[in-house]
Amino acid sequence: MESTHGQGSTFWFTGVFQQPAENQPNHPHPLVSIITRIQKRRPQHLHGLYILLVEDNEINQELALELLTQAGASVRVAANGQEAYDSVQQETFDVVLMDCQMPIMDGYAATRLIRALPEGGKMPIIAMTANAMSGDRQKCLDAGMDDYIAKPIVKDHLLAMIAKFIDPPPSASAPSGFSPTSQAIDASPTSGFSALSSFDLDLGLRYVGNNPQLYAK
Repeated sequence: MESTHGQGSTFWFTGVFQQPAENQPNHPHPLVSIITRIQKRRPQHLHGLYILLVEDNEINQELALELLTQAGASVRVAANGQEAYDSVQQETFDVVLMDCQMPIMDGYAATRLIRALPEGGKMPIIAMTANAMSGDRQKCLDAGMDDYIAKPIVKDHLLAMIAKFIDPPPSASAPSGFSPTSQAIDASPTSGFSALSSFDLDLGLRYVGNNPQLYAK
């Protein structure tokens, strides 16, 4: 090391590296392997379903929309309970995913209004709530919701919950020309994850539907 006051320092070191053998296989980065393995098991369970997603938080909207469209559903988004109530009067949905705490009109009030509609009595309404206590579940049921799923949403749990209320199979009630918009996933964003060695990447990707681009956000 050489150092001069007021000018700076110069460092140097010697590194000894082993030259790779010829014809040595080029193994992919382990993070890329995780991405590839997870994406091969991405299920498609909701083809033909038309789902109303009621959520005011834009990040939660994006995540839920990605999970649902990955699974084959068509989705309409409402940002509050009033928009949900208006949407149900205009269109027919197979399932409603209802956030509980929203501005203008919360999920509890919206559910009561929907249940009062002639077409709203049998429509499955599933609450999405960050409050997973038993008392909160009862509050959802008292408002007329069929069940609830706790946030943060896990894709497998979400699909299993929706499947409980779909019998017979999806009715394909989505409007003409309205189709899922899930796009092909590129594993290239994994290059930015190399510094996240202490993170459980496999678990993190599960929370975002195995989408590296969404995880990177």
